[in-house]
Amino acid sequence: MSSTRTLLRRWLASHRGSVRDRGIKLQSAMTLLFSGMAASLVGSLAASALGALVQILVVRQLGTLLYGEYATLTATLAIIASLLGIGLDTWTLHDGSRDPQHLIRNVWHVLLLKAIGAAILLVLLTVAWSAHIVQTPVFVVGIIGIICDSFTMTGYSALRALKRYNHVAVVQVISPILLLAALWGLQYAPANVLLIFIAQAISSLIIAAILISHVFRLCGSPAGLRIDLRYAVGGAWLFVASDLFSSIYTQSSVSILGNTVGADAVGIFRPALNVLIFLFLPLSLIFLVGLPLLNDPSLTRSRIRALVAAMAGMAGVYGVAAGIGLIFFADLLIRLLYGDVFAAAADLLQQMWFIPLLKGASLVSAAVMLAHGGLRIRTTLQLLIAIGSLIGGWLLIPTGGVGGALSVYTGVEICVCISYVITALFLLQRAPR
Repeated sequence: MSSTRTLLRRWLASHRGSVRDRGIKLQSAMTLLFSGMAASLVGSLAASALGALVQILVVRQLGTLLYGEYATLTATLAIIASLLGIGLDTWTLHDGSRDPQHLIRNVWHVLLLKAIGAAILLVLLTVAWSAHIVQTPVFVVGIIGIICDSFTMTGYSALRALKRYNHVAVVQVISPILLLAALWGLQYAPANVLLIFIAQAISSLIIAAILISHVFRLCGSPAGLRIDLRYAVGGAWLFVASDLFSSIYTQSSVSILGNTVGADAVGIFRPALNVLIFLFLPLSLIFLVGLPLLNDPSLTRSRIRALVAAMAGMAGVYGVAAGIGLIFFADLLIRLLYGDVFAAAADLLQQMWFIPLLKGASLVSAAVMLAHGGLRIRTTLQLLIAIGSLIGGWLLIPTGGVGGALSVYTGVEICVCISYVITALFLLQRAPR
């Protein structure tokens, strides 16, 4: 009888310890989420404020027509950038947070793949230039800029996988300061899209060099690592495809609008999207900080749900607040940022008041999908949405103009949100206990 009591006391003590340990781990995950969010938010808000100032200078320097040309080219370059494997950076964040010991190997493989892709792209660009297919220098400079940006994103992903959010914040602030200084010096020059792209390319090159060298100082030299590109391609190709499809359905409306209706239409539509992109920043941080935490293999179903609930709660509160702000202050915001000549963008922005809420749900759901083996499902959904956006774009935008582009953009966000949320809920039900 005494031995039974002894065994019972030991079991109760062990059970209480296990519950206490699970509570400590959950509290630790929550602490990391909120502390990571705080560090990232401070730096990213400062960087985004400076980045918004950069965009304001660009818009005001170029005017409606030239800015429309700039935005159309930027949208086209964004789709090309996805072919360089920016999705590899999501793989670096995803896989590196699961196994930090292999992070430097992953980063080195990603950089090598991107270098190969950049070399191929430059060769194709040279052939196109010699064949007079591409004759504008601004496109060439834009390609060089997106190559540098691609390496920069790898550095950011590596630092986030290491949970060095404060380091990311510092570099994110330095980047727009460099570009802002360059644009400030160009403000008295004649309006010129090429000069702006040159300034962006030089700034991206400097930041890429700073980030990659810093990552290698933290992780160690790649010397002695076994290079196996099949390892990286096999692990990351779905991430690359996912990023490509995402670029298509987010950028194709602007590209189609500029090439079928005209740059002046893009000059009105794009400023509204710029404001939305700025508002998406805190939502993106929830995703970037929450994904490594959700990847913790020790999380039980209850802790996963608690973490997801915290992420969803923050995203929901912010999405509602942002939507209310757009309803009442869109006109004031557009006029203050870009001037009266872009006032027509305010009406577009008010019609998209619900987009931040949808985007928050989509990003939280995307984090759940990536952490619980839903990448193939997500990529399939993105492929279908990308095809639908192209079909809808070519049907609605040439005849509907800006209104057609607005319909395609909002339709895409609604489809992404609904499909992602349903998939994430399904995967949460299958999460281990």
